[in-house]
Amino acid sequence: MKLDSSGPDVVVVQQFLTVAAGLFPGVSSPGDIDGDYGPLTQAAVSSWQQLVGTDVDGEWGPGTRAASLAYLTAQGRTLADVLHGIAA
Repeated sequence: MKLDSSGPDVVVVQQFLTVAAGLFPGVSSPGDIDGDYGPLTQAAVSSWQQLVGTDVDGEWGPGTRAASLAYLTAQGRTLADVLHGIAA
């Protein structure tokens, strides 16, 4: 997903980033959870990419997903934990 994408997959990414912004310093908020991949979502993805150590391009693709899962696992968290706002 990238700038100007929209739909339910964007909603999931925005939900994830909203919770991640509260758990991990340096991760910015994607703004409203509205299913539109706008500039705030792009900036939030970029901040998350920087944290997890993957290429920073503002796009949520396979590399970002893989790096996210690896980072969360190393932190003792799962994707479900973050989506539910559970801090380990």
